[in-house]
Amino acid sequence: MVRPNPCNTCRINSRKCDQNQPCGNCVKSRVAHCVYDVSPKTPPRPSCARCRSFHKKCDLVAPSCGRCFKAYADCVYPPAMNTPERARQDMSDSSKEATSQAQNAFYETIQPTLLLKIVDAATVVEDMVPSVREAAHATSLVDPDFLPTLQDYYLVARYIQSNKISPEVGCDIDLSTFLSDFFIEPPPLRMVLCAHAAKAFHHELSNDTVYSYYRRARKTVSQFMDKPSLRMVQALLFLVQISDGTGQSEFADLIFRYTIEMLLSLRMDLDPDHAFWRATSNLTEIQKEEHRRIFWRCAFWIKLRSTFGQITQPYVLDVNQVQLPRNLQRGPFTVLAAGSDFVVNARRIHTKIPSSIHEMIVSHELIELNAHLMGLMAGIPAPMILISTRETPLDQQFKIFTNQLMHLDGVSQFNIITLSLGYFSSVCLTHRPRMYLTAFLPSGSFYRTSPQYASELISSLAQSVDTAQHIGRVFMFILLATQEYNLKTNLSTIFQPTFDIPKLFPPSFWTWGCAIGIFECSISLWFALCKVPPEWKHRIGFDETAAKLSLLIFREFVDLVQLNLRGGSESVPTHSNSASPNPINDPDATPTVISPIVTCIHAMVSEVFELQIFEASRESTPSSTTTNTEPLELSMTVLSLTEKGELKPIRTQESPYAMMGLLGVEVKGGIRWRAGYERGWRHFWRNLHLMER
Repeated sequence: MVRPNPCNTCRINSRKCDQNQPCGNCVKSRVAHCVYDVSPKTPPRPSCARCRSFHKKCDLVAPSCGRCFKAYADCVYPPAMNTPERARQDMSDSSKEATSQAQNAFYETIQPTLLLKIVDAATVVEDMVPSVREAAHATSLVDPDFLPTLQDYYLVARYIQSNKISPEVGCDIDLSTFLSDFFIEPPPLRMVLCAHAAKAFHHELSNDTVYSYYRRARKTVSQFMDKPSLRMVQALLFLVQISDGTGQSEFADLIFRYTIEMLLSLRMDLDPDHAFWRATSNLTEIQKEEHRRIFWRCAFWIKLRSTFGQITQPYVLDVNQVQLPRNLQRGPFTVLAAGSDFVVNARRIHTKIPSSIHEMIVSHELIELNAHLMGLMAGIPAPMILISTRETPLDQQFKIFTNQLMHLDGVSQFNIITLSLGYFSSVCLTHRPRMYLTAFLPSGSFYRTSPQYASELISSLAQSVDTAQHIGRVFMFILLATQEYNLKTNLSTIFQPTFDIPKLFPPSFWTWGCAIGIFECSISLWFALCKVPPEWKHRIGFDETAAKLSLLIFREFVDLVQLNLRGGSESVPTHSNSASPNPINDPDATPTVISPIVTCIHAMVSEVFELQIFEASRESTPSSTTTNTEPLELSMTVLSLTEKGELKPIRTQESPYAMMGLLGVEVKGGIRWRAGYERGWRHFWRNLHLMER
């Protein structure tokens, strides 16, 4: 109801006006002119429907007021409140906070014509985005979560121009086109990229802000699942990435299955130049390129996720039907796919507990696996893999790595590093059970003294340790070449650089998949340092100093990846060459998909240095011993997004992602790995002495 508009005289004298012309008060007072304002007073802005129903004061924030946001309820304003002008006037608190710093920087750099274009687009957004209009509520009000804002634009633009952008987003989308069409892009992809950007700037934002963007992205994707398109496939794929990184593995697996099903339903397994696409659509060259990149990304992720045991239902994409995107070669994918198949086969073999020591050393399956491994190496072109030797000085080796990574021909830096890590970690995985035998075989065992069996065990131990130390040198270089990052491990005693190592990689370059291979190499070095008897280490010329340094490098790298998953690398703690505690491994922090790996590697480093202290002091204090931890089984915590926009654990007893677990051994005398095969391996090692021939 609009309040009556009194004449000017009655309003000044605070009298009730009968709104006649002239009014009764003016007649009685003999006022010559009874004047009314032409424009009535603006009525008060109405509250949202929910606040009005509860008779609560509404803060009038769009798209969701504070009360509705806390209650995870739909916030619906009357039609007058849902105009683009109102949306720009009352931005959500999360959008304001997310881009308060970005706006100042962009005002100085953005072209005025582009800014005017953005404002014009925002003004008519409802007319320009049919998909948003179709998704409107029955009340004909557009869901505010689907509406783009200037603050969203600033956040995504800052993300794209920073070194925090993920390699997948940077490669699979034409970013300049996406930014210029930001306000007319389909809501799912736009909101998923906003969620990526908010996560990348997590250190500048509150948790509520980050999870608000993620909640909106999930909501938008779910609303548009019945509208398959290339942009929708991209949105699903990027949502898988952010969900995996935040520990929501179950949700990520579900979305990845939807991604592949939508890709196949759209016939994206056919090249854009195929007759099917020429007859049904008229794709631009940019759209064709994005089509191919998304297909090959899905094909690569199928192989990658099967390597870590994430895919229970196999998917098959015919890679011969789709051309490669520009600047990419088929070689890297072929080698990566072959390496993934090798790891899957090795996992299958190692999950079966051997029935005897003889079977474990010379079984036909292991012989074929080793031959397969050598065939993999023969199939990798020399420029696509990083090779080093113990005899080459580090300074010279780093120059070789620099030249190799700066002069590429159709192969990305990420592919070269992924190939190198994947191959050498596969070597460690292949030989790990036989390396374990060197520690568990009883003294005087026939298998220790037999030249045939001993040579096999020595070969496995040497290959495991050498390849793990090689990866240690590679990732020492990688950390030195990471932008805005200073290596925390002290290298001054072994390495004095004679040239400036270029900063080749942004911190966001390192995804959690790299931590899987690092974990496999860490197990080999930890076991050699803490479990293998000195006589075996002497026979292979084991360098304990180099092994300890590599283990410290691995710890520092997984800490960097853990911080990337939590939203930033600025707060990486300083490490010394010791086993000092690390805040990255804080049990109260939000767990990520690699939290079990980080915990285990920290425990390995701690055990190595406790053993070093024990060996240095055991002559003076014979009663000294290393400290065993309380029994702990490392498992993965599965998280879910609650109605309040928080990540909460829903299950904690899931087998963590890894090539393989610890195969029955314990770190620091009590830390175990949760997996179905671990109990069988523990029983095997305990009863090894009963298997002597």
